[in-house]
Amino acid sequence: MKVIYIVGVGRSGSTLLERMLGAIPGFVNAGEVNALFSRVAEQDQKCGCGQPFSECDYWRAVGDAAFGGWGPITERMARLQPNVVRQRFVPRLATGVTGAAARRDLDEYLDAHQRLYQAIASVSGAEVIVDASKSTAQLFALRRIEDLDLRVINLVRDSRG
Repeated sequence: MKVIYIVGVGRSGSTLLERMLGAIPGFVNAGEVNALFSRVAEQDQKCGCGQPFSECDYWRAVGDAAFGGWGPITERMARLQPNVVRQRFVPRLATGVTGAAARRDLDEYLDAHQRLYQAIASVSGAEVIVDASKSTAQLFALRRIEDLDLRVINLVRDSRG
């Protein structure tokens, strides 16, 4: 499973980059995957197709393939995310030095993301997923998924722009 992960800060041009990459045959733009549970699904935000998340055929198919529907996984991951992938946790994510409870939470979080990426690839038929999450902590967590061929683009906005 190949994922191009865009890391950087907001307002850096990541939306333009993710859309250009997603237009390449065999690629799919998944948006900010780390926001699916915490913002997009919970707030029923609009998909790029214009439909609310809950009504988008594509994301419903992804949720069904990954979790048998979005249901309880959305709330669980939204609660788990701040306990697992915060900027202050980067040192422990980088080194793997953590307590048993934190490791269980991280394992659960990563399992959900692995299933999510697999479902995105399956439903879209794409070989490469473009994830514009931008979070460094999320990146350090994702690199622990063994079956993930993770490629990183460090996007830096030119201040002269």
